[in-house]
Amino acid sequence: MKPFLILQLRPEDEASDGEFRAFLEKGALDEGRTRRIRLDRQTLPAGLSLADFAGVIVGGGPGCVSDDPAEKDPIEARAEAEIMGLMPEITRRDVPFLGCCYGIGILGHHLAPGIVSKENYSEPVGAVDCRITEAGRADPLLEGVPDTFRAFVGHKEAVQ
Repeated sequence: MKPFLILQLRPEDEASDGEFRAFLEKGALDEGRTRRIRLDRQTLPAGLSLADFAGVIVGGGPGCVSDDPAEKDPIEARAEAEIMGLMPEITRRDVPFLGCCYGIGILGHHLAPGIVSKENYSEPVGAVDCRITEAGRADPLLEGVPDTFRAFVGHKEAVQ
């Protein structure tokens, strides 16, 4: 079986390692069936083929897709551009994709530039009460989740 490609942008070791462990645990993935690339430390390898992977997971990072390009950290800007370079093939071939935090911003920006913003739907850090909608109750992803629950949230930007 093909491995999953996990692309990370977090420069802090503790945060990056914690995110990676969460992907493994919550995704029921064996570390040996993943290829982890920390884009804060290296570039995407030349000749990387998405056909070699079962899917792509993109994690979070300190920046945002909607940040002013002139003010982005050069390493972050390079990493974002590299992932954006994969998006046409990911969407054209319908490669399984999970975008968390920065990753969902990259997907949103690829699909419709301008729909990712800090002005709409951003939220302060903290615990909130969540309620599953009627449509959510029918979603297999939420199977076994109670109708109401508390969750920790906090994002600087969101996809409209």
